[in-house]
Amino acid sequence: MNIFFQNISTEIIPGIPDAEKMWRGIGNHIRSLTMPDTVVDFSYLSQASYFVASKYMEMLNSVYILDSLIRKAGTGYDAAVIGCFNDPGLWEARESLDIPVIGVGESSMHIACMLGKNFGVVTVRKKLIPVVEDNIRRYGLESRLIRQNPVRSCELDEKLYPAMFSDPANVAVPPFEVEAKKLVNDGAEVVVVGCASLGPALSLAGYRMVSGTRVPVINATAVAVKVAEVLGQIRKTLGISTSKALKYQSLPKPVVDGIRSSLGFKTEP
Repeated sequence: MNIFFQNISTEIIPGIPDAEKMWRGIGNHIRSLTMPDTVVDFSYLSQASYFVASKYMEMLNSVYILDSLIRKAGTGYDAAVIGCFNDPGLWEARESLDIPVIGVGESSMHIACMLGKNFGVVTVRKKLIPVVEDNIRRYGLESRLIRQNPVRSCELDEKLYPAMFSDPANVAVPPFEVEAKKLVNDGAEVVVVGCASLGPALSLAGYRMVSGTRVPVINATAVAVKVAEVLGQIRKTLGISTSKALKYQSLPKPVVDGIRSSLGFKTEP
């Protein structure tokens, strides 16, 4: 099983010192969870706008995400994961590729629906709350949310992301737990970690349930990779993959390649 994991930034991130510690922590965690014959290849963008808290910057960034997926993930891989809870470019990637493309946000919220009657989400920045809420509506999952403020933020400074992997119990857990407990008090039976970096850090700290409760905490990144394994295996054994009937129907490859070339995009990996 070969899974392509598309990160949403360059390997070195301006404003986040020692970002490689975060990437290494996420990569090691993910690889520790996969089946023995699964290979996960982590891909970084050559350039990025990165700021996921800005819809405009995210739109610009999605161009590079999709370019990387089209050039690199189209051959030799059984499934692809877009490594951000916002699921940037998810539907466009499904149109562009024949293999299953998994969104960290979408897959984790669907799994949450299987584990409890309702769920809530803890993201890392207030600006992201409406982004997550919009995606929940797109996925048709509004009825599975708790009624009162189902998406909340623990306001985690991005500069602390590398430290989450060197000391996750003290850096990642405390701010997340404050908001997670509020969700539980308001009726949430499952809490989804609304950040592709925070989830692995919490799991590394052994934080799998909200303290003092039996409410599971969904590490969205890990779930997305496990879903990729399942859908990749389904494609290999049953021949079932993304529907191309209408929504994800793509233009003929020569047309796509021609337009991409005219706009200066490369066709080779």
